[in-house]
Amino acid sequence: MITLLEDVEFAHKVATVDYEAKQPVYKYGEEIGYMKEAVPKNLDSQPQYGM
Repeated sequence: MITLLEDVEFAHKVATVDYEAKQPVYKYGEEIGYMKEAVPKNLDSQPQYGM
């Protein structure tokens, strides 16, 4: 379990694993898009990245 220290805006995500560019992104088991760029897991408030 993780505890967030601040609110996450509607439709935004928190990366709990590293993502590579062009890697598929899933929400509730459904593919919802692909990463535009590599994104490190951001459990410590890393900058925002695009999907």
